[in-house]
Amino acid sequence: MIDRLMKVNSKDQLSWDNQIIKNITHFMSSISDDSYFSDFEARKWGVYRSLGNEPNLEMLWVKNNPKVNWCFPRVKDKISMGFISVKTPSHKKNWVQGPFKGLLEPSSTANDCDEVSDINHLKGCFIPALAFDKKGFRLGRGKGYYDRALENFIGIKVGVIYSIQLLNEDLPSEGHDICVDYILTEQQLIPIQKKD
Repeated sequence: MIDRLMKVNSKDQLSWDNQIIKNITHFMSSISDDSYFSDFEARKWGVYRSLGNEPNLEMLWVKNNPKVNWCFPRVKDKISMGFISVKTPSHKKNWVQGPFKGLLEPSSTANDCDEVSDINHLKGCFIPALAFDKKGFRLGRGKGYYDRALENFIGIKVGVIYSIQLLNEDLPSEGHDICVDYILTEQQLIPIQKKD
C-alpha cells in the first residue's frame, strides 16, 4: 500500500486533497442542523494532521470555520492518546513535534489548546489510515492508538483515504479493532453497513 502511495505524483495528490476537503465540507453540512451548530460541544470534531502520504486536510481547518471546534490527537504515553481542542490551528505556536517523526501535535502549554475531557464530547472524528476495507476496518500504523482512543466513542467515525487505499479484500480484524461509520475518499462517501 505504501508503495502505491509513493507512486502518486504531487499534482494528483493535491487535487485529491482538495476534492476530499470539498467532500468533507458537504458531508458535514448534510448532517448538521441549527441545533447542531448552537451546541458548543456538538461543534467539536476530531481531525488529524497528515503524516506522509495521508490525505492532507490542512485547508479544512486552516480556514478556521467558527462553527467548528477542531480537536487534534496528542499522544499521552506509549499506549494512549487524547484529543486537544485547538482554537486557532493556523498559529504555529500551537504545535510541537510529537513522538512520531514529522508529525506535529497540539502544544500542552499553548493558551489556545485545551484537552477534551471526554472523547464523547466530539460530534465525530476524521480518521487517517494506510487502508480501509469495505466493511470499515482500518489498517493503521500498528500502534493501536486510534483503536484504543475511540474504543467507546459513540460519535460519527469517518475514515479518510484516497480511493487507491480502499481494499476489495477484507482486512483481518480482532475484537478491539474499531470500525468506521463512513469511508470518505476524493471520489465518494461510503456508508458502512454494520452487522449486529
